[in-house]
Amino acid sequence: MFPANNPWHLDVSTAKVDTFSTQNINQFATASLHPDFGAGQWNGAPMGIPYAVVCAKQPAINVVYRGNSYDGNYGAESDPGPFPIPLNAPIESNGNGDSHVIAVDMDGKYLYELYNAQVVGDHWEASCGAKFDLKSNYFRTDGYTSADAAGLPIYPGLIRY
Repeated sequence: MFPANNPWHLDVSTAKVDTFSTQNINQFATASLHPDFGAGQWNGAPMGIPYAVVCAKQPAINVVYRGNSYDGNYGAESDPGPFPIPLNAPIESNGNGDSHVIAVDMDGKYLYELYNAQVVGDHWEASCGAKFDLKSNYFRTDGYTSADAAGLPIYPGLIRY
């Protein structure tokens, strides 16, 4: 996933420790954070961010960008669909909360991510969507959002078995 010189592969084990590292760790220790490793439930919904693995035969599905009562419409900062995300792809927390949807195209080596997503009829609706070329070090346009709101992909940061 991504070229060998991509920042996701950076070995930070010998990097200088940030000046605020101790304060950051202490802040995390006192916050009500919980690991989302995909085991169990949180507020009645499954924990973790699931993903689907698709192949070249997966049909592309239209994506309509929209705002809703949960968040705005970031379609102007999104990649245009359609995306090869099946309509039965798992939605984070069963559609409660951020409702991320992730699909990894193992044949084409692309990653597709949606935020605030839901299936409506024969298509996806979402607040934003991003496509990442897993063979490239290409970054999103400065200032553009992504499913994680920072313009970065979510999938490479997930802990996977």
